[in-house]
Parts: sequence; C-alpha cells; structure tokens
Amino acid sequence: MSTTLVRIRVVTALVGLAIAAAGLPAWIGTSSAAAAGAAGDGSDWSSTGLSKSSSAVTVRWDDPDDKNPGADRVPRDGRQLLPHTGGQNYDAISGSVVSQYFDYFGKDNGLGGLKMTVSQTRDLVNQSVNLDISGVKGGAPFGIPSPVSLQVFQCWGGLTDSGKPDPGAADPDPATCQVGAGDPASHGQAFALSNSRYINSDPLVPGGDWDKYFNKGGKNDVPFTALTGTKSGSTNGSDNQFFNPATTNEVSSIQVSANGTATRQFEVQTSLESAGLGCGLRRGVTSTRSCWLVVVPRVSGVLDQNGPIAPSLWAQRLQVKLGFRDIVAGCPGGQSRTLTVGSELLSIAAASWTPGLCAAKNIALGYTQLGDPVARTEFQNGAADAVLTTQPADKPAYYVPAGLSAPVIAYALSYQPNCAAQVEPYTEEQAHTCGYASVADLDADILRSGTLVRNLKLDARLVAKLLTQSYAFSIFDQEGFRRSGWMVHRPVSIAKDPEFLRLNPDLAHISPTTSSVNSLDHLVLAALRSDAASAVWDWILKDPDGRAFLNGCPDPDGLVINPFYSTRTYQGCEDQRAALAAQADADRHDTPKPASYADLPVTYPPDGSPFPLPGWQEADVQDNPPYTVFDFLPRVDSMPVAGRDVAIGYVPRSTNLCLTVLDVSCQPAPGKWTDPKSRQSGDRLGVMAITTAATAARFQLPTAQLCSSDGSHCVGADAGSLTRAAARFVDGDAPGVEKPGSTDYAAGAYPLAQPVYVGVSKTLPQAEREAYADALNYVVTTGQKPGFAPGSLPPGYAPLPKSMLAQAKAAIAALRAGSGQTSTPGSSDGPGGTQTDAPADAPSAPAGGPTAAPVTDGPQAAPQFVTLAAGTEHWPKWPLPLGLGIALIAGLAGPLIRFRNAFQIG
Repeated sequence: MSTTLVRIRVVTALVGLAIAAAGLPAWIGTSSAAAAGAAGDGSDWSSTGLSKSSSAVTVRWDDPDDKNPGADRVPRDGRQLLPHTGGQNYDAISGSVVSQYFDYFGKDNGLGGLKMTVSQTRDLVNQSVNLDISGVKGGAPFGIPSPVSLQVFQCWGGLTDSGKPDPGAADPDPATCQVGAGDPASHGQAFALSNSRYINSDPLVPGGDWDKYFNKGGKNDVPFTALTGTKSGSTNGSDNQFFNPATTNEVSSIQVSANGTATRQFEVQTSLESAGLGCGLRRGVTSTRSCWLVVVPRVSGVLDQNGPIAPSLWAQRLQVKLGFRDIVAGCPGGQSRTLTVGSELLSIAAASWTPGLCAAKNIALGYTQLGDPVARTEFQNGAADAVLTTQPADKPAYYVPAGLSAPVIAYALSYQPNCAAQVEPYTEEQAHTCGYASVADLDADILRSGTLVRNLKLDARLVAKLLTQSYAFSIFDQEGFRRSGWMVHRPVSIAKDPEFLRLNPDLAHISPTTSSVNSLDHLVLAALRSDAASAVWDWILKDPDGRAFLNGCPDPDGLVINPFYSTRTYQGCEDQRAALAAQADADRHDTPKPASYADLPVTYPPDGSPFPLPGWQEADVQDNPPYTVFDFLPRVDSMPVAGRDVAIGYVPRSTNLCLTVLDVSCQPAPGKWTDPKSRQSGDRLGVMAITTAATAARFQLPTAQLCSSDGSHCVGADAGSLTRAAARFVDGDAPGVEKPGSTDYAAGAYPLAQPVYVGVSKTLPQAEREAYADALNYVVTTGQKPGFAPGSLPPGYAPLPKSMLAQAKAAIAALRAGSGQTSTPGSSDGPGGTQTDAPADAPSAPAGGPTAAPVTDGPQAAPQFVTLAAGTEHWPKWPLPLGLGIALIAGLAGPLIRFRNAFQIG
C-alpha cells in the first residue's frame, strides 16, 4: 500500500477544521508571526478571561516623537494627509477642533494623554482582543454625561488614487471601515448621527470626492467599500449588503471612567464573519492577511452631526495593524482526507494543530463536529477510523490522550449599582437609604459602573437553578399569558438570589432594574448532546445540595425548583415531602399548559437532550402561532456558538412574528416566531452560557469560579486547576482511558476538568496505524506547547501532565506495534523519545506587505474535506433529528470513502 493511499485514511478525529458555528469556524493556516514566546504564550489564561500575548501593542494618541510602531503612527501635523478632501492635511482642521482634542487626549492633559494597549495583534482568528485605555481627560462615572467617549471599529485597508482596493496601503481608508450600522448603545441616542456614515458639517469635505455626500441626508450616507471594490448601499437606509446592526462588530461608544480609564473587549472578524472586510487570507476568495483596528475619540459638541469617518474626526484616530491567520481549506499539497467526527472540547486546539501538522509532516486532517454519543456511534459503525472522545466507544481501540480541557460557565456582566451616579453629591442619609454604610462606600461603588465583573462565583445548586427556569424572569410574560402565583414569588434572576449574594457579597448593591441583572435568569445552552453536558450534570448530582434541589427540596431561603423540572422524589428533604409535593402538584395544576405536555417527572441526567426543556409553557397570541418555551429559550448549535453569543452580548430569543402571508419562507402557515438577533449594549451586559474553556479564552470571557456547597472553597478554570484535577483522574471503562475522580476544591482542582482522547480503531492495517502514530506524536509533543501560532496549544487548555504523556507514549507505541494497549512506555517515539516533528516555529507566511493584496484565485480544486458548520439560526425543536441526519450522511459517506483505489475526495 502506497504512502499516499495510507494517508487517505488518516483523517484523525483528533483535529478539527470545521466548528459547527456561525462566525466560529475553524480558523487554520499559516501563521502571520512567529510562535509566541513563553512570556506571552497565553498559558496564563484564567477565570478572569484575560491572558497575555507577545504581540500586544501599545499606542499613544499624542506621539510627537513617533514612538508608536511604524504601521500604527498617526501624526497630528501636516504629515497626515486626509483622504477624500482633495489633498488637505491635518493642519487644515479647524483650530478649535484641534485644541479640544489636545486638551482631552494630549500628553499634557494632566493624566498623561490617551494611551491604548491591544492585547493581541498577530495570529488572530474570530476572537476578542482586550482594549486597555488610560490617560483620558473628561471621563465620568457611568450615568453622568461625559464630554468624551471612544468609537471602535475594524477596517480592511486603503484605496489607490483611482479608488481601487489597496490592503497593503500604509494607512487604512475610512471608506473601508465597518462602521455606521451602530451597536445597541447607539440606537435612540440624541446624537445618533455621530454613529453613522453621514458627513453633514465637516468643512473639509467640500472640494473632495466625498462632496456628493456632504449634508445630503436621507440615504446619502457614505457607502462602505468592500475588499472586492464593491460599494454598499445605504447603511442608514438598511441597504448595506455587507453589514447591519446584527452583524457589525463596531462599538459606538466606550464610556471613560472618572479616572480616565476604560477596558473593553472587541470582537475581531475574519473573512468568514465579514466578507466585506475579508480579513484572513482564503484561497478563491478576495481576502487579505492584515486589517486594522481603529479607535476614534469623540468630544461632545465637536462635529456631532458627523460619523467617525468624517475627515476632521478620522484625523484624530488611533490605528493598530492586525495580522490574521490564513484560513486554509485543507492542507495545500498534502494528502486527501475522509470524514471524521469528534468532541467539541478539542475543536479549537484541533484548528491550531491541523496547519502545524500539515507544515511539519504534510498530513492533511479533517474533522466534523457532532454530539459525542453520535460521534462514538459513527466510530463504532465504521464510518470513521478515529474519534475524539472523553469516554471509550463500544469498539476495540487504541486511546491516546490528546487534550485536557473543561466546560465552563462564561459570562458578560456589566456592573450597575442600585443607586446610579448623579451630578449632585449624595448625602449620608441617601447613602444609607441605598444600603451603604457611608457616602464614601457609595461613591466607590459608583466608580465601578459599566465595568465588567470578572470574579463571579457559583455553586452546584445555583447552576441547577439556572438550568431549570427557577427564576421569575426565565418564565416568559407574553400577550395572553401572565406570570402568576408561584411564578412571581421568586427572585427575578440569580443576581437577586440570597444564596448568590452570599457567595458574591461585592454584588450586593447591583441594580435590579438593569438588563445586566434581568438577563441573568438562565444560561445560553447548546442543543448537541455532549460529554461536557454530562460532566456538568455529574458535578451537580454529586453535590448534595444541587441534587436535593433537583429532587424538589428548598434551598435555605425557601426557593424550590420550577415544579415542571422536578424529579419529584424529594430525596434530601423526606421530612417535608408531603407539603412540598402537595404545593408542587397544586402549582402545576393551576398553570395553563399546552395540550401536548405530558406531566411527568424529569430525570437527571436528562434523556435525549443535553439540558432539559419540557414544553410546559405556551401562550396563545390571537390567531397567530402559539408562543412557546422553545421560542423563549431556544438552544444554540454548539458550545462554541454559545461562547461567541456571550462575547457579542447576544441572548438568543425568538420574539419576532414572521407571517407566511408576508414571507413565504415562514412555514408552516400561518407563520413562526423568529430571532431578531439583537444584542445587548456593551455597558449593560448580562448573559451567561455553558461553553468550552478554549472558547471562553479565545473571546477573553470571564468564567465562573465553582464553589463547594458551604462556599468555603471556590476554583476557577485555568491550566493549573485542570492539571490538579487530572492528578485525581481514575481508571475509566476501557484500558488506557481515565475519567474524573472525586472533587477536591481545597486542593484547587477544577471540578469539570475532562481528558480528551483520540480513539483509533484496532482493525487498521499496519501502514495506516503508523500514519496515525506519526500524527499523534506531533499532537502530544509540539502540539502541547502553549502559544497563539498554528501548531501550538491555544489558551483554554492545560498541557498534558507527565502521567498523561506517559499514557500517550505507551498508546502510540501499541498503535505502531499493533499490540494490546499498555500503561507503560514501550517506544522511543513520543515524549522522552526521538521526535520527528517540525519545530513549533516552522516558517510561516509573512503578514502584510505585497502578499497582503486581495487574493482572487482562479478555478480551485474541490475542497479536500467537507465542512458541516451550523449557522446562527436556532431550531429548538429539531436539534436531535438534525444531528441524526448529519450522522446518517456521515455514515453513508463512510463506505463510499473506503473505495479509495477507485476515487479520492480531494
């Protein structure tokens, strides 16, 4: 058998090139920079959501000595030419405008001047970067009007003198910036024009090529020029075919604190999320390796009728050049592939390993994300030769440890105190009325307004409450249906739960009326059945308080589970069984229910779905389709999608009625409820989800520390806590496979840590086993080195500890030999032996420069793999049949792929 034909079967389920998510695909390919060094390799990721990168960049607004990095310099003098003005420069800007900008943002403003650090600027994918801002004069506590704010957006590059795309230009052009649609904070503002693409009153516009848009109003806003050269329709008129309020990543207004600081996550988008920007090189698609992050400071009263692209405002920008990974469909020049399935816990690591393994060994790998039980079924029935899994399949296999990760509860919560800032100082009496011991305490709390909370703590019972609609605001209040009785008499959200406040006393004064509180009543959850979801339930059920709550027992404050989610066994509170059961029976009896609802107890872990959602609630809305709990709490497609939703402040909810008579696609008649895809304002965030640690780290999301029942010990997810948990793993249900052992909060072991294995079929021929062994040897050596570059281990994972590396070495040796799997080392390959993989800093494609021109290749070869990526639409009633359908396709594809001597896929 030839090496080429052997490689056809090597579609190791250990790596992934397609994440089932809209906007969260697998970003793979050559690196735009060398591998990050140890000081900024991302291994410091933690429950705070922040990590260091060696590619972080700091720029100053007032930079007279040109100390900013060369590509990021914006001179505040005649050297800065202003596009679309007929050749004018910075010196032509009105003196009153310039003086105000230097007063608020210059180095002599008394605070050192505006300075911004961008946490990562190379090897970017669709992720978040942190913006750390300081030195701004004029800031104020949230709630008090401030004369200064900051607008942030992404641009793809410049234009030539003839108006053609030039992504290799020295500076971005305002026409190429994804801005003007507005984020949630911008809508309804008195000066919404400041967030638009209008140029209504900038005196530098007349005489330039944008004169035709000057003070025209209506739909005559400046069009966005896409990387292809195509110009958009009116953004104001909702005719922009490239971005809109639901898809843009722009931030309309960052509030600056009274001490001149601000911190904000910003989502960078690739050509997969924004075709108009085209960031991230893709074969066959107009795209570029480098783009720009742009921040335009704004001063109230200065050109308010103009958007940030107006020349006089554009001239005040900060700019930072961004380098993106190439988005490579397969392994150029490598071997073809078959279809493979596996665990979403390792999908982000897989997206990094794939291009590294391609460069080092010319092995092409592919992966399709399915729910873990379905993936194991695919492996068992022979549709795939390998599978990524945390549990053994019912089939003889070699199991090689490949990753150490965990599900986490990620959140975005903007702090809003119950007593907001006001212009007039509070009196001591007012402070006491607000619940504070003194005005000083109140003032200190007000200073936190609008900042992101990063130290949330949860225990198993609190998570159980979030999963079971046990807070009032997780029960819908829709026309024709009102909350009543037992629905009303419970905390509106977790932020008002006494148990939560005992764990989080620093949130005792959080406002009960802001969206940041009202949305913390449930978790955004994935529809795919997964081992990660099973781990969450295992953790809850092992906790006596969490298990008792699911059984119907009250917490110390008297709160009981939503009666439609109860197991109704009352184990843990047997002495109260009669009274509790009678009350729960009465509550269910008095609640209007859909005719299709079967009033049965719920079992945990739930059968048939990762998280229960009994169809107990429904509202009749005149002659329209009923509004159901499935519309109110729709499931998303995967855990990575759930994490990105948190990052962009999006809470999935179908609230728009789409009638068939108005849109024939809204079937069945008379229509259906659809999701408007609206997002929360960045200064009033309140959303939580169960996602993967790697997704949270990628989007710099804080994750909840998980606590023991008595609250004495809390542990957040980080590389150290995962490693400590791995030390407590015990033998699993197959040789060479381990599973989580007992929980040890005091030892700092994260209770949801999970090992992920590559299971390889024992029936493969020797040559194919050797090929798998080569690939796996790379994964457990080079692939365990933390970093941001392709081939490395991304933030959100812990490198395999010595015990798991020894297991991997033994398993790879057994795989090569075709022998039974042992627990002792038996080969010179792998850790501690001779390594044949390429160095982690293998040569990669350069960023920017001439190679950054738009790439529009000619006819391309067929893709070397099939990407099954779900979108952002939500199908609450169809996830199981959808998953089974995909599994069926995969199963049917398996036998066809095996005729590799007749044809190849690729």
